[in-house]
Amino acid sequence: MYNVANMYHKGEGTEKDEGKALQYYDIASELGDYAAKFMLATILSSRDDASAANVEKAIKLYTELANLGHPMAAFNLGTFYFSGKGVQQDVQSAIKLFEQAAALGVEEALVNLGNIYRTGFGVPVDLEKAAGFFRAGAEKNNEICKGLLQEVERENLSALHIGEKGERTLPL
Repeated sequence: MYNVANMYHKGEGTEKDEGKALQYYDIASELGDYAAKFMLATILSSRDDASAANVEKAIKLYTELANLGHPMAAFNLGTFYFSGKGVQQDVQSAIKLFEQAAALGVEEALVNLGNIYRTGFGVPVDLEKAAGFFRAGAEKNNEICKGLLQEVERENLSALHIGEKGERTLPL
C-alpha cells in the first residue's frame, strides 16, 4: 500500500493524484506502516488548506511515531509545540522533542535548540547553552550551525567587559 501511495504522490507510473495518495497512505497507516504514518502526517499538516481535523490527525501520528523514536516525527512535533500549531504552545515540550530529535541525528533540531536559548524564547537567555548546540551542529559540518556559532561567540565576547584589574566582568 505504501508503494502505491508513493506512486500516486510522486506521479511515478501513474498520474499524480494527492487524493489517492492520501487514501493509500491512510490504509497503509492503519495496517501499521510507520513510513506511511509519517508521510500521511506530513502531507496532512503541510497543506495550505490543512483543516483542524487534519492537523489533529497529524499530531496524533507524529506523537505515536515520536514515542517510538522516529527522529523527524519528534522534530516535526516539536515545531508544532513551539509554534502552537494545533496544540497549546509549550516551549518546554518543544525543547524535549528537539532534544530527542537532535540525539537521533536531526541537525535542524540543533539549530532550533540553539536559537531558543540564544533568543530566550520561553527560557532564560543562555548563550553558553546556545553555543553548545551550535557547536554540536558545526562538528557535523552544518553550515547554519557554523555561522550561528560564530555569531554567538561574538555576542558572548561583546557581553563581557574588562574590569579595572583586567578581569572579565558582565556589564551592569
